[in-house]
Amino acid sequence: MSPAYKTIFETLLAKLDAETRLRGKRSVDDWILKERECVRCEVNRLRALQARAPISMADVERAERLALGHSDYVRKYAHAAADLVLKERPWT
Repeated sequence: MSPAYKTIFETLLAKLDAETRLRGKRSVDDWILKERECVRCEVNRLRALQARAPISMADVERAERLALGHSDYVRKYAHAAADLVLKERPWT
């Protein structure tokens, strides 16, 4: 893991972890949307620092699907989101 990737991953992991801690205060539909929006905003913030175009919510949903069912869902999701920061289309 490169130092740049590690920093991006850890930033996304911290943001996503903080968002998941709010699940008990929200309906299921609301926390799903809030977590996706959190990831999209942070990925796009990090991409903007690199002068890269923003990603869509569809990209975030694809990243999320890669994490579904994993015992370490949040970390897997953060890794997929880090790939979105560093790659144009990581899954194509």
